[in-house]
Amino acid sequence: MKKSQIIIISAFVLSIIAIIISIFAINSNKNNNDSKVEKTDKVYSVFLNKDATPEEIEILVNKLKENNSIIDIMRISKEEAIKNLKTRLKDKVEDIDNLLDSNSFSEGLSVYAHGTDKELHDIQKLLEKEKIVKSVR
Repeated sequence: MKKSQIIIISAFVLSIIAIIISIFAINSNKNNNDSKVEKTDKVYSVFLNKDATPEEIEILVNKLKENNSIIDIMRISKEEAIKNLKTRLKDKVEDIDNLLDSNSFSEGLSVYAHGTDKELHDIQKLLEKEKIVKSVR
């Protein structure tokens, strides 16, 4: 075989190898992008039992603050909860004050989170397991 033919074949083989390596690199990069998990925001409205003590609420708040997916926690007083409900229902119910029994309200929390579906699901489950939590929405 002539030297020029060897050079052409070598160049061709190197080109094929370069193309194969490029294809693997593109696929690898695509798989890395696909494996990135999307994170979303969520706000949990946490309704607490009426008999929850301030100490129990503080313990729950501190436990939630340990979770890296939780951005902020706002305590909602009983009075704020009544005011918020009145604001939301004022156009739907004419005599809202007579319908509301302030004894049926309790303190609550608004929990702001940012995480993957699994992280948000774990937060939901954590809240639902707490004995002072009446419900989570």
